[in-house]
Amino acid sequence: MSMMMECLDITITGHVQGVGFRPFLYRLAQKRGLTGWVRNTAEGVSIKAAGEPKALLAFVSEIKSKKPPQALIDELTPKKSPNVSYPSFRILPSKGSSSTAELPKDVAPCSACQEELFDPHNRRYRYPFITCAVCGPRFTILKSLPFDRTATTMADFNLCGLCQEEYQNPRERRFHAETISCPQCGPTLAFYYQKGELASHQNPLKKAVDVIRKGHILALKGVGGFQLVVRCDEPAAIARLRAKKNRPEKPFAIMVSDLADAQRVALLSKLEKEILTSPAAPIVLLEQKKPSSLPPEVSFGLHTVGVMLPSSPLHALLLQELNLPLIVTSGNRAGEPIAITDVEAFEALGDIATGFLTHNRSIVHRLDDSIVRVIGDSPTLLRCGRGVAPLYLKSPAKGRPGVATGGQLKNAFAIQNETHLVLSQHMGDLSLRKNLDFFKAECPSYLKLLGVEPKALTHEKHPDFPVDTLFPHVSLVKTPVQHHKAHVLSCALDHGFSGRALGVAWDGYGFGDDHHAWGGEFFILDTQKKSLVRVASFLPFVLLGGDQASREPRRNALSLLYQHTPEEAFSKDSHSSALPVHKSFTPLEQKVLQKELAKGSLLTTSVGRLFDAVAALLDLKKTCTFEGQAALLLESLTDPALPFEPYPLTLIEKGGLVQIDGRGMVEEILTALREGTKATEIATRFHHSLVQAVSLIADQFAVKTLLLSGGVFQNKFLTQTLLSRLRKHNLTVLPHKRIPPNDGGIAMGQLATQLYEIREDPCV
Repeated sequence: MSMMMECLDITITGHVQGVGFRPFLYRLAQKRGLTGWVRNTAEGVSIKAAGEPKALLAFVSEIKSKKPPQALIDELTPKKSPNVSYPSFRILPSKGSSSTAELPKDVAPCSACQEELFDPHNRRYRYPFITCAVCGPRFTILKSLPFDRTATTMADFNLCGLCQEEYQNPRERRFHAETISCPQCGPTLAFYYQKGELASHQNPLKKAVDVIRKGHILALKGVGGFQLVVRCDEPAAIARLRAKKNRPEKPFAIMVSDLADAQRVALLSKLEKEILTSPAAPIVLLEQKKPSSLPPEVSFGLHTVGVMLPSSPLHALLLQELNLPLIVTSGNRAGEPIAITDVEAFEALGDIATGFLTHNRSIVHRLDDSIVRVIGDSPTLLRCGRGVAPLYLKSPAKGRPGVATGGQLKNAFAIQNETHLVLSQHMGDLSLRKNLDFFKAECPSYLKLLGVEPKALTHEKHPDFPVDTLFPHVSLVKTPVQHHKAHVLSCALDHGFSGRALGVAWDGYGFGDDHHAWGGEFFILDTQKKSLVRVASFLPFVLLGGDQASREPRRNALSLLYQHTPEEAFSKDSHSSALPVHKSFTPLEQKVLQKELAKGSLLTTSVGRLFDAVAALLDLKKTCTFEGQAALLLESLTDPALPFEPYPLTLIEKGGLVQIDGRGMVEEILTALREGTKATEIATRFHHSLVQAVSLIADQFAVKTLLLSGGVFQNKFLTQTLLSRLRKHNLTVLPHKRIPPNDGGIAMGQLATQLYEIREDPCV
């Protein structure tokens, strides 16, 4: 090798496997006249490049500037090495078994594959499993790392001659595409009848289309598991799905073919269009057009609708055949994990679906669709699933290898490895046995893939949280973390925050340090002092019936009235000024509840229950059929055009804690109701009052930065109003973005306790 030649060892870490990175590097090296090799490793991608210094410099620069769109580079480290002569530039077999490399994410069909899918002259025309180097299933089919075909369930399919040629040809789009296949050598479809009886193998897609077209329910094996599909334009079909799935009112998401179809049903900003068409292809929560072209049975009175584009070629084919939007929802019984095998689907969905469209590409990791909502001109992740999970955040400090078990209801776990914090997909409610089994299988799988042997475990502080059930045979230092402290720390972690801030944690319920039901909390976080102290809350009121209160907003209305205006809490049916909420209780119920209120054994500060109470006072919902229903209906009534006019709130101090007293607010709401004030005005002013509450506490403690966390901040109107009002007063307001604000994100906050060195007393 001449003196004009140099050699570089280049290590790249980040999201660089399963995104077409090696073919990209190969072509770039060819362009620059370099020799050497590239390979996937346990850490990421390793490169040996030899050539002229200027060419090497340009090569490194272009890796950063022209990387594949799905790739995310954490670190790129070039080091000079002894000169070695190579005949050419090659892609070598992968090397390594345990990993600090990022686990690859599933990618929706790229535009090039979609063009080929509908091109009659292409050999993959209407092939339901078309993929290339930059798109297709990734994590859902992954068994081990590095990401090679042999490490996925695509290893079950041997490449035909044509596919092998494409795989080896640098000029082809599918050069080193690990999921490459075609109709001759790849997965195949099958259609089964309701009782799991295999139909003839001819045209299973047509049979599935006929099921949907006739208004029946199809069970479809998607990317991360089975989904239930019905046509979106027939109320009877939607009603049939609701009845069979026991989902009477919870909104459904719809799938449309393209942006033009999405714009027929919803209003889209530029950012929302970008998210819809992104490689993750999540469900995006959008504002419905008025008047809505969708049947009311899709979302029952809500002003929003979840919309997604095809997440697989199979979905695209279905939509093209039917030429109408489809309701696509999780293929499970209410609250349970989605089915991923035919046997599971026949058992769980046999009495729901009329037919099953399945295939023989196995799923390793079950993933629901991700959900995103744009709040304050930024995307906010509401559910971590397909295309997003596993979610990586670079660790702000080196922590002990560990695992955090998350919360009870919207469970997701998180793992700390050497360089990152990794959040799992949505696991569901751990009080259900099948979800518990899902966790107990998936968490060890993550630990194995990530090469992590945990030394510490952080978990929910609630005494009934099943931590010993989740890790029965592992001896770890176990640290309980209070629910709302985890919320605040998850938001701090989301923004890489350090310093002093007011943490606002609002949700439906979390076990408090005083053994009551918290949910409207304020904390002062000081990372320099390594402290997180609760300083304020809403004035507590009685949680009537415990968990039953979350299902019956009328109970919260009664309790709120008893707390703030006890003379208004109970009224006879004949009373001329009786409210609708009074009339929802029988005389016997009123008598029983009056005694329970007098005892006041379980108190709550929950903002979620405040939403329920106001919704019940407005007669929007007395009993709920799904979590957060009353709050969603209340948000749907808000009007951004109305002036900012909060109801009166006062601050009181009790036991060293500042409390927000809402008596003035409740009194004015009651007056407004009796004067016939429009519900939209009351709902809007209630939201304004919550904004004012945050402002009052921020002033009280002289803070300049606020961290917003908890499920309440999924409310777009509330959060955007907070951002707008408080930023005008030179306050920095930080809502969630990458980590879900709801309980799906608290595992990251649990891990953050050790990173910020803010810990509860450990127990072994």
